[in-house]
Amino acid sequence: MAHAAASDYIPLFPLPSIVFFPRTFLPIHVFEPRYREMVSDCMAGERVIGMVLLREGWEAGYRGNPPIYGVGCLGRMVDVRKLEDGRFNVLLRGLERFTIREERFDRSYRQARVEAHMVDQDPVATLPDRLTRELMDATRSYFERSRQMETFQEILDLDLDRVTLLHTLSMGLDLTVIEKQFLLEAGTLESQGKRLLELLHFRSLEQRAGGSGPRHLGH
Repeated sequence: MAHAAASDYIPLFPLPSIVFFPRTFLPIHVFEPRYREMVSDCMAGERVIGMVLLREGWEAGYRGNPPIYGVGCLGRMVDVRKLEDGRFNVLLRGLERFTIREERFDRSYRQARVEAHMVDQDPVATLPDRLTRELMDATRSYFERSRQMETFQEILDLDLDRVTLLHTLSMGLDLTVIEKQFLLEAGTLESQGKRLLELLHFRSLEQRAGGSGPRHLGH
């Protein structure tokens, strides 16, 4: 399954603190029995799972099926290491965003019929020149104010294409999960870029007012 068709059911892996983006990589540690089963099932199939963010208040119903956001990101398991006690270390590569159309609960883990976002299926889609420059200027200013220009240089050294850079910043910058979900749900790459630019400008105002800067590029 290169892309998620509307008829596909995929396993869902809901987490409270991760928003996953296309063209990025995510290491996850899988220890719950239901998600161990999910990984085993995926290894025998397409090796694709849907990462979704748990909604506020998830703690009360975590052992069941707590509420989740309706937009997530498909990830392909590119490396799976099974540990002696049955846990897994998994590396995911982000594929494309999706919207949940229907869930089913006939396994120990959640599954959903999803519809892929066309924005991530266009191989020539990119960001406008001006928006790219504005994003890089805002990112540079963001790290300058926090005295972490070495992190900005690390980003430059990656030599990423524009779309991958956008997703890497969206996932990796020190934003809240709600802000990252806001970026994930953007309908176009340009909209995502503009949203990220607004968030960076807001962070810059916070820094000028004495707020804390970014801790690191990570998740």
